[in-house]
Amino acid sequence: MDDLRKRIAALPPEKRALFERQLREKGLQLDKSSICKRKNLNELPLSFAQERLWFLHQLEPDTTAYNIAFSWRFIGNLDIGLLQSCLNTIVQRHEILRTSFVAVDGQPSQVILSELQ
Repeated sequence: MDDLRKRIAALPPEKRALFERQLREKGLQLDKSSICKRKNLNELPLSFAQERLWFLHQLEPDTTAYNIAFSWRFIGNLDIGLLQSCLNTIVQRHEILRTSFVAVDGQPSQVILSELQ
């Protein structure tokens, strides 16, 4: 079965679409595994990489070593409302942009806000 999955995954997009359409016509579908959405967003443990950065931040809180500075130049009229809506959509879609790190009994933990505030 694993070989079949590899062969299907290697199909060009147009052939894969045709294959999936033929399966649907026969009442079949490919097994699509998905990642389930986490229910508990409170006090999640940090990954090793996050914990490392948290530790380094505790040692030197004012460092900018892990910041990446960049700027954009917009030419023409800028629709501020549209830009804000686009950025809010991106933040809503990606949990990491709504994540804060807190210490609970001296141990780091991440808290993900369910929505923008």
